[in-house]
Amino acid sequence: MYIINYNEWRRVYEETEAAALQSTAMLKIQAALSKRGKSLTDLEAALATLVPPITESRLHESYTEEAIDIVIDCISALISTIPLVGTGVSKAIDLLHIASYAIRSWFASDAASKVTNIAMAIVSISTLAAPAGAGLLNIGSRAVVNGGIALAKSSVKKLVGSKVANFAIKKGVPTWQGMLSIVLATTLKDTVWNTLSTVTTNLKSMYSSLTKSIASWRSWPIIGSVIGYLLDALGWVSTNISYCVSNISGVKAALSI
Repeated sequence: MYIINYNEWRRVYEETEAAALQSTAMLKIQAALSKRGKSLTDLEAALATLVPPITESRLHESYTEEAIDIVIDCISALISTIPLVGTGVSKAIDLLHIASYAIRSWFASDAASKVTNIAMAIVSISTLAAPAGAGLLNIGSRAVVNGGIALAKSSVKKLVGSKVANFAIKKGVPTWQGMLSIVLATTLKDTVWNTLSTVTTNLKSMYSSLTKSIASWRSWPIIGSVIGYLLDALGWVSTNISYCVSNISGVKAALSI
């Protein structure tokens, strides 16, 4: 085979590189499944079980932990293959933690689990910019989250008369986003507000760069579906964190926090 110009050479090079990367990613997925005693058929079944998007109306649907674990294991295998991310061990671990919490929150069947996991995602994202900042985020404990949820439920009347009523309450019941905002409003120390702002910026930046660097992967068989969960879950978390953060001042004012 003869290549007559640079553009042709570049095309062949990129196709060869993509094929090699796809092969490597598939081998890593198969290895991850093998450790769990599973196969690609099990992965396909898990992907068929976990059907996004997960909206407020589908909050109480039940999803098996095994299906979620299979998808997260395969995402872990893929993260080490992603250019740039895979070369930085700590960055890959951070991304895996964030993706794991994001997907668990996405498919959580109850508000407490959804809020707890998205809160842990915030802690993980905060370490990307300021490792010391994570210590200021006192939201990792389920007891703290449950306290915020209890406060949300007992504060419905106060929230109804506030400018955040439509955001925090739906049909007389606090939404999970409202609960998360109250958890953040009641547990974050004043010194961490700049860190939280950085958290949302970092997540948007991570989502944007990943989307650009592995956009073509979404067309790959099986791998594309797994990558879809990674990108879509990160995008979902980014949108909801930003939404909750933008409403925290209103929640604090409504509840006199």
